[in-house]
Amino acid sequence: MAPEMLQGKPYNAAVDWWSLGHTIYEMATADALINNSNIKEQMYSIILDEPKLPHWLDKDLRHLLRKLFRKNPSRRLGARGDIRCHPFFEFIDWVVLENEETQPPYKPKAVSTKLWITCGLLCLNITHKSPHLHSHENLYT
Repeated sequence: MAPEMLQGKPYNAAVDWWSLGHTIYEMATADALINNSNIKEQMYSIILDEPKLPHWLDKDLRHLLRKLFRKNPSRRLGARGDIRCHPFFEFIDWVVLENEETQPPYKPKAVSTKLWITCGLLCLNITHKSPHLHSHENLYT
């Protein structure tokens, strides 16, 4: 959540650019931006601290994230400036992409719903409880 939201300040679409930075960070590092189980400390860290970016990240990616994580929403990339012009995205042909004239580099196969039904029935038979996934459970490990 963007700092201005945590502080109860008025906010605009700049919060979405902060969230995009957060999503890109987690995709690039496979780690949470703030690793602290104390919610209050997480909030203070978002409001007060500059995010620590791993040195091994690409320099253009670190630069992009720094601009997306600016505390002042009016200076955050996206709210100020065109994110498509950032060097991290230089390989993207935005016209082709926006006109849907390109194929994705990877297209996952569809998962059969039969698998989910089978797993659900198996869970029901073994535990006599309906299957329920908790947010902290990882389906892919």
